[in-house]
Amino acid sequence: KKQKVYKKNNIKRAPELPLFEYELRLVVYAASSLPSFKGTLFDGKGVAVELSVGVHKIVTTFAKPSKGCCGWNDGILTVAFKWHISPENLPDAFLYLVKQKPQVSADEKVCYKRIPMKDLIGFKDKSDLKERPAKWMSLAA
Repeated sequence: KKQKVYKKNNIKRAPELPLFEYELRLVVYAASSLPSFKGTLFDGKGVAVELSVGVHKIVTTFAKPSKGCCGWNDGILTVAFKWHISPENLPDAFLYLVKQKPQVSADEKVCYKRIPMKDLIGFKDKSDLKERPAKWMSLAA
């Protein structure tokens, strides 16, 4: 049998997927009722809050909790990215409390909240954040 030889010009390329532009925004003011991390090497490090959508994430600075409470003064954190996923097909967002480990290894996610993307989409610019009241979110272990 003779094998068919395909020339470069005969190969059909898949259509290019459109890129959608997104921006994650995160404002964290405070946390309360934080776990005490008993029996671990907390070592005076801190905790941070991470918001992730798929592989894209944004993380606050690490702050040291005191008596189960913690505050952040980071302001509005943003990260912009382009993705081939349309807004109606975006995965849910996850909000994590992250404990900083004393070693250089990866930080530990302590608890989380899964947030449906439909609850987050629709705000066009930073002025829209003023219209949306802050709310407390309980995280699951």
